[in-house]
Amino acid sequence: MTVVFDGQAGLWSPPSHSPVKVIFTVDETADERIKNIVTQTKNKKQMVVVTNDRNIRYYVRALGASVVSVEDFISKLKPKGRPSPGTDKTKDVRETTKVIPKTLEYKITSELEDLWLKKRKEKR
Repeated sequence: MTVVFDGQAGLWSPPSHSPVKVIFTVDETADERIKNIVTQTKNKKQMVVVTNDRNIRYYVRALGASVVSVEDFISKLKPKGRPSPGTDKTKDVRETTKVIPKTLEYKITSELEDLWLKKRKEKR
């Protein structure tokens, strides 16, 4: 899986063993990079692009890639039989939104604290 963002790298990167490749574009837009990735892919019929951007949807479909909306992609990631966060107002918010293990939650929190505290120290 590859995720493409407009912007500059360095704010976050996945662990080296992660199956997710993150690209931050600098000299081109994320839209241009996505189009280039699809254009250069040999087997476009096996590629799926997740976007709600109409221009990208038309472009990659014309090349033979599949397109999935962001909402459809997210709904496929949710565990079956579990309500979407916010659908049952009587349940505790923490109960309906918690889907990651404690160890990963701790790691994410630690990384964000490091980034946040580092940024605040640099501004002083």
